[in-house]
Amino acid sequence: FHFKTIHGAFEQRLQKSTRLYTDLPQILRSLEQTFNNGRLAINLRQGDEHTHSWRIPLSFDNNMAATPTETTERLQGLDVLRGFALYGVFLTNAMVSSRPLEEAIAPPDLQNVADASQRISETIAWAIFDGLLVTKFVAIFSLLFGMGLVLQNERAETKGQPFAPIYRRRLTILAVIGLLHGCLLFEGDILLVYSIVGAVLFCFRNLSPRALFGMSLFPLTLGLFLALAWASLEHLDQASEYAESDAWFKSMLPSATFLEMLTIRPMDFLGWLFFSSLMSFNCRVVAFFFMGAAIMKCGWIKPQFVNWQRNVGLACLAIGLTMEGLSVYWTLSIESPSLGLSLLRTMLDELGSVILSFGYMGIVLWIVHRNLLTRLTRCLAAVGRTALTNYLLQSVILNVVFMAFGLGLHHQLSRVQVLAWFSLIFVAQIIISTLWLSYFKMGPIEKLWRSQTYRGVTKTERSS
Repeated sequence: FHFKTIHGAFEQRLQKSTRLYTDLPQILRSLEQTFNNGRLAINLRQGDEHTHSWRIPLSFDNNMAATPTETTERLQGLDVLRGFALYGVFLTNAMVSSRPLEEAIAPPDLQNVADASQRISETIAWAIFDGLLVTKFVAIFSLLFGMGLVLQNERAETKGQPFAPIYRRRLTILAVIGLLHGCLLFEGDILLVYSIVGAVLFCFRNLSPRALFGMSLFPLTLGLFLALAWASLEHLDQASEYAESDAWFKSMLPSATFLEMLTIRPMDFLGWLFFSSLMSFNCRVVAFFFMGAAIMKCGWIKPQFVNWQRNVGLACLAIGLTMEGLSVYWTLSIESPSLGLSLLRTMLDELGSVILSFGYMGIVLWIVHRNLLTRLTRCLAAVGRTALTNYLLQSVILNVVFMAFGLGLHHQLSRVQVLAWFSLIFVAQIIISTLWLSYFKMGPIEKLWRSQTYRGVTKTERSS
């Protein structure tokens, strides 16, 4: 048996002193002297595998009862993080789909806007998009994918079952889904890249956390140098060649018919895969995959590290928001920056986004493990458990709203309207996901992915 309390400092003492079930009365007497009306969590494990858990309210009377829980707090934290990340990704994709990419990422042109309040609101909306959303939530998704690989590998090893063939099939199916998604629904698809990077990480899955973290620094550093190189070229007006060659596809895609879209979008998807590999984007994906694997192996997302999660989250939020705030301020206030200032702004943006991503993750895990905002975390967890279905559904919604064969609202909504309306759509996704999970164990696409992954595998092997 493994006993622990929700209080991190006292938990260390219990873990070292408790080994047998017969120690429970002594544990409760110790807790009675230390806490009043607290809770004791008892987890039954066989090796590293969690088999059952109880939460016991410590009222210290004769009517004390134990109630079982179906999932561990650690898995709940991952689901909440996944749902939280999906919200940020949705807003980011909505913004870049609502207008040409170069316009979405640039500060708003307000010369023809007479209303002062509209100028302020559009500036704030762009600052939220650039400072708080862009690349931060894709980073969290990448961390979670690396964590998931390690978690699945550990479960398979605990049960003594082969992991490699099942995971290869899992990645192959994900690649097919990503390819179809990028060619038919959203040219900025990330699933195909995830399947490729997942195959790379799979080869190094047995390395130590220190080695995995060290390896993550190489693509992260490379991505920073690429970002600085692009900033230098842009300053010299030599980085627009791709933008000009891609402008034809971008300008025609929103006004294309459905049949025309089937020709234009695959070409645009191919261009994005090539272009993102030359920027810092894909390098950061690789880096966060390896970081996620290292974090999972260290166990830093477990509830006993809740104080560490809070401290790291607050520190990273403070540093990341400061760096992103400076980057946004200089972008808005200086029209023609020098090369040195452009490079400094790029470095602040690149490093600030990485740090801010860890700030988001730390605070979310702290909220989950402290049982704060429980209604909100349950809602996000429902979306997280159906993340693949919701991600694909979001792309369908973007096509319906912005494409000419749908509502045709491309370039018709302000930045404020995009953030507001698609936040409401995400609330609808929360409601639908919660209702769906009240009848089914997983989302429909997750069910399809799992059934094809485990085709021909026995039920005993599936349980891993």
